[in-house]
Amino acid sequence: MRLPRGAETAAALAIGLACFAVLLGPGVLDPANVAWMQRNDPATYYLGWSFFRAAPWGWPPAANPLFGLEIASTIFFIDVVPLMALAMKATIAPAGGPWQYHGAWLLLCFALQAVFAHRIAALFLPDAASRLLVAALACFAPVLLWRLAGPHAVTGHYALAAQWLLLAAGWLCLRAPTRRQPLAWVALGAVAALIHSYLLSMVLVLWAADALRRWLAARRGGALAAEAVALALGIAAALWLAGFRTLPGGGLGEPGYGIFRANLLTLLDPQGWSVLVPNQARGPGDYEGFGFLGAGGIVALLAALWVVRRDAMPPLPAGHLPFLAAILVLAVFALSNVIGLGHVNLVRIPLPPQVEPLLAMFRASGRMIWPLHYLVLLGAAIVLARRVGPRRGALALAAILGLQVADSARGWLPVAMGARVAGPAWSTPLANPFWAEAAGHYQRLRRIPAGNATPGWAPLAYLAAAHGIGTDAVYLARVAQEPLAALRARGAAMVATGHFDPAEFYVLDDASACAVAPRIDAARDLLARIDGVNVVAPGWHAVRRTPAGAGPIDCAVSAPPGSR
Repeated sequence: MRLPRGAETAAALAIGLACFAVLLGPGVLDPANVAWMQRNDPATYYLGWSFFRAAPWGWPPAANPLFGLEIASTIFFIDVVPLMALAMKATIAPAGGPWQYHGAWLLLCFALQAVFAHRIAALFLPDAASRLLVAALACFAPVLLWRLAGPHAVTGHYALAAQWLLLAAGWLCLRAPTRRQPLAWVALGAVAALIHSYLLSMVLVLWAADALRRWLAARRGGALAAEAVALALGIAAALWLAGFRTLPGGGLGEPGYGIFRANLLTLLDPQGWSVLVPNQARGPGDYEGFGFLGAGGIVALLAALWVVRRDAMPPLPAGHLPFLAAILVLAVFALSNVIGLGHVNLVRIPLPPQVEPLLAMFRASGRMIWPLHYLVLLGAAIVLARRVGPRRGALALAAILGLQVADSARGWLPVAMGARVAGPAWSTPLANPFWAEAAGHYQRLRRIPAGNATPGWAPLAYLAAAHGIGTDAVYLARVAQEPLAALRARGAAMVATGHFDPAEFYVLDDASACAVAPRIDAARDLLARIDGVNVVAPGWHAVRRTPAGAGPIDCAVSAPPGSR
């Protein structure tokens, strides 16, 4: 079918904006509103971004050296959506003060989610009402809303809200190829590389399916080879710009493949997101493979199967076979090598040692279930509407959408309420005046022992960001292992000797604080507990008094040194 008119596309865009307004509200569009981002994963995105925008441009442009110091990564490893971070820093973002773009990013994601779902529906449905209802249904796809709220975060993984990339790739696979098809894939691949590696990998698998479709139709291997080279170069350039690089001593791979998987029941398991559908048993990491269709999606699937129950199975168009095969491959990868049905592991497939490092890079393999989720959810809605006709189809889709929205309110209402927390203030437990004074005096804030996402890291990082100093109290998606090991050894040596760098002040866990207490020069260095945090400030007593409110280190119930 022909592309819809501009007015209909504008209506699809408006649907995406309306869904965003319901789910998150216009308040998050205020750049000065950062209060809604101060918990869990979003705190990482805001703090990492704050360090980046305040830092001078480096090489590569995505370098972010003060957020992590020796273990610092580029913004690629902070999940801040490099596409937006680079653009905002280069244009309108101020270097200091509360300022975020994440609300605008989520608005863009919902708008494009509706537009590309509408484009897919327009390939098969003749009436505008049904096409627009499919667009709205895509905006309430549980796998999309899950990235706004999950068990691991009150508000979740914003880069992975760009699931419109999968819909755009699906649309390219399903539409009749045009002369601009290669250019569209190169642009889509480069944009995906500037957003998130998991989405990029799924886009590449779908590109391979479309390339195979076009090769089977025309056998033009030379043109496809040139397209592959252009795609590879475009993605490589985008990854470099985004800050992707290898990490010294490893670190790109993390344990978890076979744990953060999709369960065989994932399409039917609401994991607390449904009023009507009961939860299913699952493994401990199966939340990453969340693929619940929603009550509306399940009804759409059952209704679609019912209306075609007596029809002869039509032959699948040969051009669609690579697309369906690609989605099946991704779904199988999502299951991982440990196939689970509910809480039972049916089979564990041994992995060759050579393959394990590659799979560790995509340890959250369960995310690869998303293309299958959209195929079933949108496919069922389209089949149903196409089979029963425009008027009844639109009524059926409206009922399905209403059921989907109402039944999943258990999941998205807490998101909506949390997003309405507004303001430029970032609450912090570090209220003692010592913190601001120390951050203005020292050049760096250290955590001993060093680590990734250590307890209480966020207030420390916020303190460092607010005063323009570096810190290794951070949360990164991936950490270079060799520098981290060296940093831990350096911290252990300081604790063992009681000698600390005078340009830095330190936050220590209980075991380290108790170990250093008999070794530190109390006449020169401050060792105290302030706001519930153990602090070492070298040379503090040479020019300052002990801060009011500072207490002694309590080692009566602390763990013995080295127990962590």
